[in-house]
Amino acid sequence: MVVPFMKSNNPWQWKIADPDATQGMGLLYEPGNWGDLFKGLWLKPLVDLFPSDTPNTYIDPFAGRPHYPLIKPSAERLLKTFSNTPPKSISKHLAAGKLPSTASWFLEECCLQKLSWKAKVFDLSEEARQQWLGESKVELLPLEDGYQSLKLEEIETADFLLFDPYDFFDTWRDPLPRLFELSHSTLILIYMFNKAPRGAGYFQNYRALKRTLENELQSNPLSEMFWGRCPQDSTLPRAYHDLILLGPKDLVRRVSPELKEITHSFSQMIAREGWVE
Repeated sequence: MVVPFMKSNNPWQWKIADPDATQGMGLLYEPGNWGDLFKGLWLKPLVDLFPSDTPNTYIDPFAGRPHYPLIKPSAERLLKTFSNTPPKSISKHLAAGKLPSTASWFLEECCLQKLSWKAKVFDLSEEARQQWLGESKVELLPLEDGYQSLKLEEIETADFLLFDPYDFFDTWRDPLPRLFELSHSTLILIYMFNKAPRGAGYFQNYRALKRTLENELQSNPLSEMFWGRCPQDSTLPRAYHDLILLGPKDLVRRVSPELKEITHSFSQMIAREGWVE
């Protein structure tokens, strides 16, 4: 029997701008928020790291759905982010009025670059899992909870792991040691909704996470980390979207300069609107 990691009893959420468009999906967030676009911007440099002559495995245990309705606020963010010219990898989704999930976006980038990938995904939503069954080259993981993926034998041989739970800010103490073990040979992208600005307790939790990561890296000669951040919104952000890349030193160091440039430009674009009122 696999025991899930402890989860928070108080998951975060924000008001969805167009709730009618996503009615019945059970979402705690608005698809196409700045955090989703931040992940999307990082995908191409990460895909570029992998060889084209060997098959690779992508694991996403918090995959959501293959795509979501493209609502007006998300479309506006996309056009602003990509200067009115979205990348070719997601153009067919946008033309159909759909927003690809990070997993779909990743696989489209791989397809565009003619890389061989097998995707293994999971989501708590039965409806989401059924939608993935209709996607080619995608296999469902035999889980009851996304955190259980860290116990699977097959995760040991994954090439890329997207670890994107709603509540990583609250639960990081449980999965982090295992994620560091995997980072010796697997490239791992962690998404975190960083609530540190919301008060002293939140800030102390963030400081504890940062100290733990730094200590782990000092005692771990095989792995490296790159941490990027953008504001939740431009006006007095009450949270941040954080991306933490863990993986073999050579891979992380190779891609870090490009990710740093992307992160600086993207964060500045969001923040600029809130500089004056």
